Formats: sequence, structure tokens, C-alpha cells
Amino acid sequence: MTVTHILPVDNIALATIIVMMATPTAAVAAAYSIGFDHGALMTSNASFISTVCAVIAIPLWIVVLSVIKAAGIFG
Repeated sequence: MTVTHILPVDNIALATIIVMMATPTAAVAAAYSIGFDHGALMTSNASFISTVCAVIAIPLWIVVLSVIKAAGIFG
């Protein structure tokens, strides 16, 4: 943080980390569960819910990151 000099992270690195954390889970888990015939419905539903949440969360995080950049909290 620029204010406290505890965590020196620039805005691009911070934005990349936050957006990557907001992305949905991979569909590979659903493919494996279908392939091994174990919990396919639950895994597919979890992947769907994760995708819907990401569609909502990523734009919100982009707005939050824009506010953080404008405030000058991070590099």
C-alpha cells in the first residue's frame, strides 16, 4: 500500500489479481465428474452458480478498483 508502504503493489497487478480471483471455477471439474459418473449434477450446478456470480462480481470489482486507483491507495 502506498499509504503505509506495507504491500508495494501497483494498480495493474492489483487489478489482475482481483479479476482473476473473481473468475468462475473451471468447467473441467464438471467434465471430470460427468466422466467418472460421480456428482455430475452438483458439480454442474456449482459451476453454473459460480459463472453467474462472476458475471455480477467482475464489473463490481472493476468499479471498486477504479475507485481505489482514483483514491491513490495503491501505487
